Amino acid sequence: MIKNYMNRTLLVLITVIFIFIVAPLSNAMESPTVDVDISMAGIDHLYVNITINNPSQEDISLTGIEFSVSDPVGASGSEKWETPTPLKANKSITHHSKHSIVLGDPMKSFYRKGSENVTISGSVFVEEGPNSFVVPFHKTTTIFPEIGGVNHAVSPNITDVTFEISRLTDETGGIKEIVATTNISIYNPNPVAVSMLELDCKVIAMQKKDGKFRGWRSLPGSGIVTNQVIKPRDTYVYSAERRISNNEIIQYFNTDEPKYIKVKGTAFIVTNEAGWSPAYFETDFNTMVTINGSSVNEEITPTVTPTPTAVSTSTPDKGLPGFKAVFATMGLLVMAFLLKRRN
Repeated sequence: MIKNYMNRTLLVLITVIFIFIVAPLSNAMESPTVDVDISMAGIDHLYVNITINNPSQEDISLTGIEFSVSDPVGASGSEKWETPTPLKANKSITHHSKHSIVLGDPMKSFYRKGSENVTISGSVFVEEGPNSFVVPFHKTTTIFPEIGGVNHAVSPNITDVTFEISRLTDETGGIKEIVATTNISIYNPNPVAVSMLELDCKVIAMQKKDGKFRGWRSLPGSGIVTNQVIKPRDTYVYSAERRISNNEIIQYFNTDEPKYIKVKGTAFIVTNEAGWSPAYFETDFNTMVTINGSSVNEEITPTVTPTPTAVSTSTPDKGLPGFKAVFATMGLLVMAFLLKRRN
């Protein structure tokens, strides 16, 4: 029985030694963990916060980080620190970054769907004493463009579309260029500002035959893209001026027949603040502008640099009234001088 008691005592002693020696070593070698938080920042940006936690009992050092973000951001980032960043035991550090949502189709898809799954993946590079290793991370989060839509937004509308031309002539009176100006007026009826993230515009010269219109050719000014803020209850006028030197287009505008220009496109607009519903608007426009012959065109003559006026160095004309007055005054002074000497 004494022998069994000694065996049990020895077993307990070995267990205690194991706990005091092995357990701290296992804690010291515990790997860092990475948490990722993705959130909307305004209407067209994302915040990405990467938090590195050190649950170990030993200090570690961070030497770099690299990551990539999926659509609708489509961004990547990488940092290498020449001087390692220390991370104390049981502490954490957060890497902050801000990324734009890609304009165009990714942005449209995001707003039309009302949500998007965003995936971020990457690696953190760590040093612990003489050892170095990599900690990978991966996370997918669903983001929403519309958060708590309690205010009703009204669609901005196209109030006016115009297309104007003028002719630029050379010294001989010949037309060398056509200046085409496209104006599109957008009114924002909301008490909050909106952003026109994209304005896709096409300008097409039309031909009319047998009462039917058919497109002839696209004119410069098509494919307009912009990022414009429109103030509350204000009208923004987008104006695109293009110079056209193509001979066929010049001849098209230089006849007396009416010209038919189709201006069509789409404005993709979102509210500038969260809490408004709908989150986005797509405003279409399709306008036919008629130009009644070349007589309506304003002719612009080239600017001619004036010839400098030569400065005359010749003797003034004695017939000038000013010269006569000076001559009479000199005569009187001479007579006064002679009379003074005689006296």
